[in-house]
Amino acid sequence: MPRVSGSTLAGFEVLRRYEKWRRFDSFALAASTDALNRLFSNDNAPLRLVRDLGLGMVDSIGPLRRFLMRHAGGEVGNPSPACFAARRHRARRR
Repeated sequence: MPRVSGSTLAGFEVLRRYEKWRRFDSFALAASTDALNRLFSNDNAPLRLVRDLGLGMVDSIGPLRRFLMRHAGGEVGNPSPACFAARRHRARRR
Protein backbone atom coordinates (compact mmCIF):
# COMPACT_ATOMS: atom_id res chain seq x y z
CA MET A 1 0.00 0.00 0.00
CA PRO A 2 1.34 3.49 -0.83
CA ARG A 3 2.64 5.55 2.06
CA VAL A 4 2.29 9.26 2.75
CA SER A 5 4.88 10.64 5.17
CA GLY A 6 5.32 7.25 6.80
CA SER A 7 1.58 6.55 7.18
CA THR A 8 -0.42 4.12 5.13
CA LEU A 9 -3.13 5.74 3.04
CA ALA A 10 -5.72 3.99 5.20
CA GLY A 11 -4.18 5.28 8.43
CA PHE A 12 -6.46 7.16 10.79
CA GLU A 13 -4.46 10.40 10.64
CA VAL A 14 -4.41 10.42 6.85
CA LEU A 15 -8.17 9.79 6.72
CA ARG A 16 -8.78 12.52 9.28
CA ARG A 17 -6.72 15.02 7.26
CA TYR A 18 -8.54 13.99 4.09
CA GLU A 19 -11.91 14.44 5.78
CA LYS A 20 -10.90 17.90 6.98
CA TRP A 21 -9.54 18.81 3.54
CA ARG A 22 -12.81 17.68 1.85
CA ARG A 23 -15.20 19.12 4.45
CA PHE A 24 -16.16 22.22 2.42
CA ASP A 25 -16.61 20.22 -0.80
CA SER A 26 -18.79 17.68 1.00
CA PHE A 27 -20.94 20.44 2.48
CA ALA A 28 -21.19 22.25 -0.86
CA LEU A 29 -22.25 19.04 -2.60
CA ALA A 30 -24.90 18.30 0.02
CA ALA A 31 -26.25 21.87 -0.10
CA SER A 32 -26.28 21.88 -3.92
CA THR A 33 -28.04 18.53 -4.04
CA ASP A 34 -30.66 19.76 -1.58
CA ALA A 35 -31.18 22.99 -3.55
CA LEU A 36 -31.54 21.11 -6.84
CA ASN A 37 -33.96 18.67 -5.25
CA ARG A 38 -36.09 21.54 -3.94
CA LEU A 39 -35.90 23.37 -7.26
CA PHE A 40 -36.95 20.40 -9.39
CA SER A 41 -39.59 19.02 -7.02
CA ASN A 42 -41.44 22.35 -6.90
CA ASP A 43 -44.24 22.95 -9.42
CA ASN A 44 -44.54 26.70 -8.81
CA ALA A 45 -45.07 28.36 -12.25
CA PRO A 46 -42.63 31.31 -11.81
CA LEU A 47 -40.00 29.00 -10.35
CA ARG A 48 -40.53 26.54 -13.21
CA LEU A 49 -40.02 29.39 -15.70
CA VAL A 50 -36.76 30.50 -14.05
CA ARG A 51 -35.61 26.87 -13.88
CA ASP A 52 -36.37 26.28 -17.57
CA LEU A 53 -34.62 29.52 -18.59
CA GLY A 54 -31.56 28.59 -16.52
CA LEU A 55 -31.35 25.11 -18.00
CA GLY A 56 -31.77 26.52 -21.50
CA MET A 57 -28.96 29.02 -20.88
CA VAL A 58 -26.59 26.37 -19.57
CA ASP A 59 -27.43 24.09 -22.48
CA SER A 60 -26.79 26.85 -25.04
CA ILE A 61 -23.42 27.96 -23.61
CA GLY A 62 -21.09 25.07 -24.41
CA PRO A 63 -18.09 26.16 -22.30
CA LEU A 64 -20.30 26.69 -19.23
CA ARG A 65 -21.99 23.33 -19.76
CA ARG A 66 -18.62 21.56 -20.11
CA PHE A 67 -17.26 23.32 -17.00
CA LEU A 68 -20.28 22.23 -14.95
CA MET A 69 -19.93 18.67 -16.24
CA ARG A 70 -16.21 18.58 -15.36
CA HIS A 71 -16.96 20.04 -11.94
CA ALA A 72 -19.68 17.47 -11.28
CA GLY A 73 -17.26 14.74 -12.35
CA GLY A 74 -14.59 15.94 -9.91
CA GLU A 75 -12.14 17.10 -12.57
CA VAL A 76 -12.13 20.71 -11.34
CA GLY A 77 -10.46 21.76 -8.09
CA ASN A 78 -7.39 20.82 -6.11
CA PRO A 79 -6.81 17.11 -5.66
CA SER A 80 -5.87 15.74 -2.28
CA PRO A 81 -2.13 15.58 -1.46
CA ALA A 82 -2.70 11.86 -0.92
CA CYS A 83 -3.64 11.55 -4.60
CA PHE A 84 -0.24 12.92 -5.60
CA ALA A 85 1.51 10.49 -3.27
CA ALA A 86 -0.40 7.55 -4.74
CA ARG A 87 0.49 8.69 -8.28
CA ARG A 88 4.19 8.99 -7.36
CA HIS A 89 4.10 5.53 -5.79
CA ARG A 90 2.56 3.98 -8.93
CA ALA A 91 5.07 5.79 -11.16
CA ARG A 92 8.02 4.42 -9.14
CA ARG A 93 6.73 0.85 -9.45
CA ARG A 94 6.80 1.03 -13.28
